[in-house]
Parts: sequence; structure tokens; C-alpha cells
Amino acid sequence: VTATLRAASPGPLDLALYDPTGLQVVRAFPAADAAPVAFAARGTLLLLVTRTAGAGGYTLDLRATATATVAATPGDASPTGDARPGDRFSLTGTAAPGRVATFLVPVPAAARLVVGAADGGPPGLACTATDASESTEGDDVLASGLPLAADVDAATLVRLDVRADAEGAFRLDLAVGPRDDEARTVVAASRLSHRGRVAALHREDGRLRGVPSAHRFGRPVHALSSGKALVKCATTATAATLRAHACRTAADHGDAWVEVTFDLPTGLSEEDRARATWSRVLALRAADGVAAATASFRRFARKTPNDPRYDEQWHYPLIRLPEAWDVTTGSSSVIVAVIDTGSTAHPDLSGRFIAGYDFISDPDIAADGNGRDTDATDPGDSEGGEPSSFHGTHVAGTIGAATNNGTGVAGVCWNVSIMPLRVLGKGGGDDADIVAAIRYAAGLSNASGRLPAQRAHVINMSLGGGGFDQAMQDAITAARNAGVVIFAAAGNSGTTEIEYPAGFDGVVSVAAVGPDSRRASYSNRNRTVDLAAPGGDSTTTQADGVLSTVYDDADGSPSATYAFYDGTSMATPHAAGVAALVLSVAPSLTPSQVESILFTTAKDLGTAGRDDSYGNGLIDAKAAVDKAKATASGAALLTLSPSSLVFEDGTDTLDATLGNAGSGKITVTGATVTTTSGGAWLAATLVGSGNAAVSATSVRVTVTRGSLADGTYDGSVRVDSSAGATTLPVTLVVGNGGGGGGGGGGGPDDVWVLVVDADTDETVAEALVAADGDGSFDIGDLPDGSYYLVAGSDSEDDGYLGDPGDWYGESDEVFDLRFGDRVDGVELFVSIDAGGFVRARFARRAP
Repeated sequence: VTATLRAASPGPLDLALYDPTGLQVVRAFPAADAAPVAFAARGTLLLLVTRTAGAGGYTLDLRATATATVAATPGDASPTGDARPGDRFSLTGTAAPGRVATFLVPVPAAARLVVGAADGGPPGLACTATDASESTEGDDVLASGLPLAADVDAATLVRLDVRADAEGAFRLDLAVGPRDDEARTVVAASRLSHRGRVAALHREDGRLRGVPSAHRFGRPVHALSSGKALVKCATTATAATLRAHACRTAADHGDAWVEVTFDLPTGLSEEDRARATWSRVLALRAADGVAAATASFRRFARKTPNDPRYDEQWHYPLIRLPEAWDVTTGSSSVIVAVIDTGSTAHPDLSGRFIAGYDFISDPDIAADGNGRDTDATDPGDSEGGEPSSFHGTHVAGTIGAATNNGTGVAGVCWNVSIMPLRVLGKGGGDDADIVAAIRYAAGLSNASGRLPAQRAHVINMSLGGGGFDQAMQDAITAARNAGVVIFAAAGNSGTTEIEYPAGFDGVVSVAAVGPDSRRASYSNRNRTVDLAAPGGDSTTTQADGVLSTVYDDADGSPSATYAFYDGTSMATPHAAGVAALVLSVAPSLTPSQVESILFTTAKDLGTAGRDDSYGNGLIDAKAAVDKAKATASGAALLTLSPSSLVFEDGTDTLDATLGNAGSGKITVTGATVTTTSGGAWLAATLVGSGNAAVSATSVRVTVTRGSLADGTYDGSVRVDSSAGATTLPVTLVVGNGGGGGGGGGGGPDDVWVLVVDADTDETVAEALVAADGDGSFDIGDLPDGSYYLVAGSDSEDDGYLGDPGDWYGESDEVFDLRFGDRVDGVELFVSIDAGGFVRARFARRAP
């Protein structure tokens, strides 16, 4: 394109190209002054005309011609606005010792970048490709050398740094093509279930597809001031450079540092304003005459509690609690009912407990000499000489231990009221007692004949077991209708088994992660999991457990202390505590609104979107309270009820009701579907004319089973609106959800061996080891990656391992597999009561 810019009145005009996708200036032509300038571009770009001072009209003439190769010089991002497979670029500049020529290349879709020298160039010419997407130091190096090739994920901002040992001009050719592994089909099954067959999936079906716009290119992970940067000048020509990037000098900070400001496109969300600012900072860093550039990051007074053992509570920073505490530390008017083993007089819980109740009706279980009464004190559950767990005290401490009091540990909520309801004693607890406790917590009639002075706002049930109980489901439904948000532990069997109450409708099922944010090996994974939270993993070191308040009665004389526990029981109070923080800033929220905030602000882990291991992701306290505060202040908030859909056999259409948890009216603009397995079986349409709060009544979701084999398939519906996007996870169950039928299920004593991707917890290969065989098996081809092993029987032939009575186990170690590697001696033990094991040997085969 040849552009000629003429001013209608005196004064210099600057012309710049702006990429609305990458949100950055990609080429600037300062003080055009009626001289024609030329640039190459493909795609959509905005032309920005700016005047340094004054006002006046202008005329801009454009003339376009065809070109096959796009030229770029150091300091420019890709002049096309992005780089897609099939594009070619010519990168030209001058290199010298101590000087780095930098190019910025936004890559919106997964691609392979190949960079080579077009001619000899100066001695020692080299190039390094790094991922500069996030506003953190220490960018990830993708590849280095010349020539170089780098596989790049979708939504990556690639920085190319060119260096040389001597001064001289260079020209590099950059070609963009498909990733090698995009064409590779990998053997895959889903959710640690075997299907009696292998399914062909492509890697692009994972996180490489459907990247939300909020995560493209610039991804500021730290708070910063939008439209502002700090720039260190290297030469006197910097002023012209800043004008070329549409920047204005706002202040001189000395030592060559200046503060600059720049305009951002109108209509951007706050998140996109931050993205745009970060992209501009990167472009300034690469500009001639600039020695350094940085965003003007924001700092905050931090509420760091003075509890001496707070430093051992790694699990709080993991979910951004310290940042959330800057917004709220909770409210004593918010009541959390802890349905568990009861309360103790732990000094670090002083002032937290309000009146509770002992619902254990069997004196033998209660261990306090009587049945139901008003004393919720936990006498201990010691059996067989083992010390008592004081499980309820540990859970209560995570939710609301007295904080910033110079004693012990901190709680998720510094201010909260805890209602202890005792249902667990020696040998566990009965559903009849738990049902009564749920109804009591919600202020509903119950078997005790009593009601609390004020109903609870949140229920925490760090308990579970097998078996569906309609009476408990009805109690949960009634409690939720009364306004209570209910959380329960997903279970600790490490299988796909659904435990209750976590599996009931209306309950937020919470899975567990360890300090590395990966699913803890014991944490159940299934379609009912909604959220993940820190549950601890003390297999390596005790300090990796969750630290909280307990009693110790090992010597027969109970005393208050602290202990590290592991389990989804420990994860659940983290989620319940964050819900209490949310309600402290927005007390009028309904349970569905609280759940929507927690689900939509969670940090996505594992497979993109909702998955069985992490649900909607790891709970994010800061993001949750920020969204709650915005909602309470009147901002619109799109909600969906229910928050996820499961299609069992016989159901092909379900609706999710659209709502507005804030004020104003939300205009819903569309619904798009994504499937991560099974192909195009999912469709969605908007239904109804809406109301004063939202422009559509619901989203209607339809599934088409067609020729899908028995199995469980995952997808999602993204609903876009004027208040942002909300995602509705969808699960389709075909047949029995597993697919042992059809001749592939194996016998009751046969053992399935699964190879599981350690990063996504997805099964990538499987083999059946027959009980009457020699124990050998062929796992087939595997892509490079990190894996662990799972083995077990499927006596029910339902496609899932680890059901009650099945043999089941996981390898303790994760092993990396690369071409040519041989992995020997990986042992996997599976057992019921007696010991049995499978020993696996792996060797990578040649193609």
C-alpha cells in the first residue's frame, strides 16, 4: 500500500498502522508531510492519523498493489497484524556487537516459525525466538540459532532478537507454516476411562482452539496503569521515536527516564486496555533510540497477617488470597455452617463459633454419652488406639481461624461466623443426621425440632460416600432454594467414582490440587466436579499438606495444636471460605450468582474449559471478590442456570436460563459451540425475547449422537454479550458412558493399562492385559511428553476403572518420553486388600 497524507493546515501529521487484534502500533511513519510512504499488509488494520499540536483537516490517498512477501524492520511488529500459516516475511536490519535488533510477531493460531538467513550477513549472526506474551520477566525461549524452527501455540506474541559478532546489514526470511504435530493423530481416550476402542483426536482439539480474545498476545499478569509507560532514552532521537509510536511525554523523571502517555481505542474493556498497554510497551522496547521501556505497574498495601505459621500456608497465595484480602477480609454477618465432627475450644478459633447443634442420634457413634442435643463439642473419634482426627476443627480453621492475632495460622476469612453442626463421630455418620443438619443450617424444619437464630449463608460438607439418597437431594434442593450456597468434597479414592453429597444437584463439588496446582493423586475426577482448590499432597514432604487448627489427644489429654492434612476435605473449606468473602462484598447474591462468579473467575487447568479433574478450574479468590464487588456496585453480570449441562441417553435438548446478576440490560449477541472430542455433535441457539434484564430468555443446547460410539464427550457453549462472555460446560454420555460393550471390554480379572498425560490428566493410550495371557502388551505409538501409568480392572464392564471391588492403582512417578528413549522398571501396584501389581516396560518404537 502506498499512502500519501496531506494536511489541510500547517503542522506535522503522523501516520501509524494499528493492529486491532494484537492491540498495538505495528508500523509508524512520523511527519509524513505529503511524502508518499509504502507498507505491506494483509488482514485488517486501522490507520491512525495524529497531530502533535493544534487541529486541522487532512487528506489521505491510498493505492494498493499485490505482494507475496511482507517486509519488516527492527522495532516493528509483523506489518500484517498477525502471522498465519502460509505467510512469508523479509526481516531486514543492521546488527552490531552489543546491539539487538528486535522483531515482534503476533501468532493468533498454532503455527511453526522457520527463520533462515537470506544471505551471509555479518559474522556470528544468530536469532533467538522467545514467548513474550505475558508481562513477566524471563520470557520463555522457544528456539535459538540460525536457521531456527519453533512450534508456537495459539495466541503467542513471539519476540525475535537478532545479534551478530560484527557490524553489518542482514536479511532474514521468516516462513509461517503448520505445526508438525498438527498433522499427527494421537491415540487417545477420555477421562481415564477405556472405551474398548481407540479414538482419533487431534492436538488442536485441546487448548489450541478457541482461545478467548482476553488471552491473545499481550497478557498482563500484573496490575498496571493503562495508557502509560516509563521509557529510558538512549539517544536524542528518542523524541521522534515516541511520536512515531503515538506517545506524548508527560514527565521527566531524570537519569534519561521519561513518563509517556498514549491514547487507547475507545470501547475497550479494562482487561483489553491493559493488554493494549502491554503491547505498546513491547513495541517501545524494540524501538530505535529506546534503551528500556516498562509498564507503570501498580503497587498496593498488602494485608499480610502476622500469624507466625502463616508462611507455612502455601495454599493461600496459590488461590490469590493475599490480593483478595486487600478487597475484603470477610464479615461476621456471613455464616458458614460446617457440617462435620463438631467444634473444639481451640484458641485460634476463639470468637468464631456461634451456636450449633449435635445431630448424631446414635450414642455409640456420638461418643459423648447421648444422642442429639445442643452441644456441638467434638469429643474425638479415636478408635483402636489411634488419635482422634478433630476433622471439623481443621476444616473450621481453614475457613475462619482468627487471623492477624499473632497466634498460629490464618483463615481464608478473617471475619466470619461459623455454625458447627455435628454429624460425624466414631465410624462416620448417617444420612438421616446429615439431612437434619442441612435443613437446620438453612433455617428449615428438621428432625431436631429447632431452628437457628439466623440461617447459614454457606454450607461446607467435607464428607462423602457412595449411594444416592433422594431425601438428602431434597434437603439440598430446599436449602439452596432458601439461599444457601453448598460445597462438598469430591472424594479421595482417586477414581472416577461419584461420591455424595458432592454428586447431588445444587452442590459445588470440590476437587484437590497440590502445591504445583496439579490434581492430587487421591482426588476423584468425574463429571460432577465443579472447582479445584488446595487439598495438599504430603507424599513427599509433610509441609505440602494443608496446615490448620486441630486437637491432639494421642496422650489421652486433648490439647490445641496445628497439623498438616491432605484431602478434598481440606480443599472444600477453601472454596466455601472464598464464597463467604464474595458474600461479604455482595450479600444479596443468590446461590446461582455466587456459583457463576466462582466458576467464571476460576483459573483454567488441565484440558481447556471444564474438565473432570479440575471442573471449571482452580478457585481464584482475588478475581472472585473483584467480580462480586463489581456486581454489587451495579455492573451487569451474565449468568446461566444451570451452570453446566449433562446429556444422558434419551435426552437431546436442554435449556439454560439466561440472567443478569447486576443492573441494566444485557444484550446477548450470540452462542458458539466447541467440542473437545467426538466431532460436531453440539449445537446452540438463543431462545425467547428476554426481559428487562437480558435480551434473550435462554440458550437451547442440542446434541446429535449420530454414530458416536459409547463414551463420554465434552464440549462447551460460549454465550457472548454486552457484559462479556460466559461459558456453559456440556457433557454428552452415549450408551453407558464407557463402552466396554461391543467386544472390547475385557473380563472381570483382566487389567487395563492406561498411559496418562501428566499435564492434562487425559488418557493418551491404553492396552488390555488378559488374565489368561503372558502379561505382555503393546501400548502403541506415543507423542513426546510426560506420562504416568494407571492400571485397573473393570469388573462391571462400564468403561471406568476403579469402581468398588475393582483393582486399581497409579504409578508414583511421572516419566518423560522422547524419541529414542527407553523407560524401564516403571512399577505400578494395584490392590484391593491383597497385593497385586503390574510391572510395565516401555520402549519408544521407530516410526
